[in-house]
Amino acid sequence: MFSTDSDILTSGEIGTFYRSNGDAYGANLSTTAANEQLSLTYKGSFAQADNYKAGGDFKSYTETGNAGKTLAKDEVGSTAYESKNQSVDVAYKNGNHLLQGTYLWQNVPKELYPNQRMDMLDNQLDRINLRYKSELNWGQLEAQAYHEDVDHYMNFGEDKQFLYGNAKGMPMYTSSETIGANLKGIIDLTNQGTLNIGAEYQDYTLDDTWAASGDGMMSPNDFQNINNGQRQRIGIYGEWEKDISSDWSTQLGARYENVRTSADEVHGYQIDGQNNMTNQVRDSANFNASDRRTTDNNFDITALARYDIDSQKNLALGLSHKERTPSLYERYTWSTWKMAAIMNNTVGDGNGYFGDPNLRPEKSNTLSATLDWRGADDSWGVKATPYYSNLTTMSMPYSGTPWQTQQLALKQRINIMCCAIPTKMLRYMA
Repeated sequence: MFSTDSDILTSGEIGTFYRSNGDAYGANLSTTAANEQLSLTYKGSFAQADNYKAGGDFKSYTETGNAGKTLAKDEVGSTAYESKNQSVDVAYKNGNHLLQGTYLWQNVPKELYPNQRMDMLDNQLDRINLRYKSELNWGQLEAQAYHEDVDHYMNFGEDKQFLYGNAKGMPMYTSSETIGANLKGIIDLTNQGTLNIGAEYQDYTLDDTWAASGDGMMSPNDFQNINNGQRQRIGIYGEWEKDISSDWSTQLGARYENVRTSADEVHGYQIDGQNNMTNQVRDSANFNASDRRTTDNNFDITALARYDIDSQKNLALGLSHKERTPSLYERYTWSTWKMAAIMNNTVGDGNGYFGDPNLRPEKSNTLSATLDWRGADDSWGVKATPYYSNLTTMSMPYSGTPWQTQQLALKQRINIMCCAIPTKMLRYMA
């Protein structure tokens, strides 16, 4: 926001809320001061809530897994949260040039999950974002650079069992760093349409360590779930849009990404010569002996054509091919131990998951058509989109050695991320 004359422009907003269900409350504040060239903005917010209540009793007990802690029969456990956010934004404008810098700070002391074994008990985020945008004779130019640090702690919250013998929960510490840059140009080709081109770079590093707890299975060493996981991505893309006639418009796009992932050697709570009831020594040894460096070359292609049948109806036809590299958790979580696999669940479905360093990118092909028909006064409308989609994911081959056979059986039993799942879907939606 900038002033349109020599006067100083100021604006502000303050707000608060309260909800009786869960005793939820919060507040927010934003303020801006700006002249014709310089703009300063501050934003802050705070929110917290206890567990919320259901519409009535949905369970017949009040006990939780935490000794001495009870919940009312209509109380939904592990739904409490607390969040704090602050940001400072500085922008400078000179003619058609805009330079902007933003610093964001976030702290989440508590966010409990009713559908997960673990709760988030601290999360600290720091992000710096720089952006440049310019209107030039040939079109628009935009550049971005950013850096983000996240420190993350999870354990069992107050509504879940905390003591396992003399083990005080299952502390998990995760830290990540993301560095990236984007460069984008929008070129006006006059009678030949518009060309969007760009390049992106991102470097992501992740460490996920579960601290030793007590003197039982979660001891005596730290459990290295992901050790120095890295994901480096370089991408280039182009997209061409053109109105062929007053009724027909087209869009063609292509994207190439080079994605490199890797992870260092790991160990579990137990190492060589220690208790190996949960196969952590075996699984970590096989993971460490595997090739953990992978380079993927992914291609995305999209084509879209739109035809205006008349002022009330239009038809769009689309075709796309997409490729996605697995995440670090899909490739580099390694323990077949049931408890560790369940803790690596990232979707809240109650299953256990572990990865595969040889997991290849998933690929999908989609063909779709959309008919949009609206009334002359826009008081009614009907839209139908039939589409066909084919998704294929690939997994590593197993040679049938004893540990691999056992690992494969366990993977099949707990719904692994890396099983081969070719699917074909044909749906009609109106």
